[in-house]
Amino acid sequence: MLKKFEVRGFRNFKDWFTFDLSNAGGYQFNPECVIDDTVKTGVIYGPNGCGKSNLGRAIFDIKNHLTDGKTPETYTNYLNAESDTAEFKFTFDFNGIETIYSYTKESAEKILNETLEIDGKVVISLDRKNPKKGRVVLKGAESLILKNIKDEISILKFVKNNSQLEENNLSIAFYSIFIFVEAMELVSSVHSHDRLMSNFSKFSEIIFENNSLKKLEKFLNDVGIKCTLGKIDDDLKPRIALCIGDKKFDFSKIASTGTLNVAEFFLLIFILDRNIDDLQKLPITPFRFFDEFDAFYHYELSRKIVSIFKEKNAQVIFSTHNTSIMNTDLLRPDCYFIMDDTAIKSMHNSTRKELREAHNIEKMYRAGSFNG
Repeated sequence: MLKKFEVRGFRNFKDWFTFDLSNAGGYQFNPECVIDDTVKTGVIYGPNGCGKSNLGRAIFDIKNHLTDGKTPETYTNYLNAESDTAEFKFTFDFNGIETIYSYTKESAEKILNETLEIDGKVVISLDRKNPKKGRVVLKGAESLILKNIKDEISILKFVKNNSQLEENNLSIAFYSIFIFVEAMELVSSVHSHDRLMSNFSKFSEIIFENNSLKKLEKFLNDVGIKCTLGKIDDDLKPRIALCIGDKKFDFSKIASTGTLNVAEFFLLIFILDRNIDDLQKLPITPFRFFDEFDAFYHYELSRKIVSIFKEKNAQVIFSTHNTSIMNTDLLRPDCYFIMDDTAIKSMHNSTRKELREAHNIEKMYRAGSFNG
């Protein structure tokens, strides 16, 4: 799981900005929201322009150099206007093994230095300005030559692709980083209609390949979108249909932005459930960041989506402006985060008052109780 993320020099984060998920408050209610004192299901609130979306982009910058998948939206306006470099630090927990990966970039593609620390021991380090001092102490990678690694190539990825590490706690943690990052998903609801329209052919293909049309129909009805689904067969690939009487309409063309958004959530849940057995064999919990997840939702639907993900074996962070889901029936005070342009803190750490299950935290939030 991701325990802590720190960043500076990236977009609006001029100074160090810390998102600490490991400081849980010890509440006895809604225990499924926290694993080993680390928040598993969290919701971020904050005013427009404070950097909620940029926080998600900053966390997902790691995918740009550790995987083959890129996040192009982070390539523009990459550095803070007053910064020459961007620095990132991730603290993970993989089955009790604390793993800290930090790196500095000059641009989205150019890496200046990297350090990997596992259980308090630096096992990989490389400064491009002084590559002779670079080192890898993982067994099975000692003979690697580091001086010719290109700026856009991560030393972690270089080690992974060019060595066969001896199996031990250090190598397990090392490989877990890649498993974790590959499984990360960043979803923004704001521009979801255009994105979903362009991706809906693949969406339909997955649904039909797995005979899951009825499951999708049930999911939509369960969250309050009453509908009957069918299948359109023509010269094109099979498509999901919305059935009205004896007529069939292309679901992707008739559904609202909110409905398409909910369908996307079903796909993400479906894929998560389909892979859950494989993921449980590995020392990771999948990570999801849903930015402005309920921009087009009724508040009851928002609550339903959070409730569904709360029960999943995944670490999920939502950002929203919807305070109606801010209550202790759904989550705990240490799972709601208040963000401004300088800091982010859980409600639990934003007041001296002892918060209990009976408190109306939405009312307290609106009254400014967490501004201190």
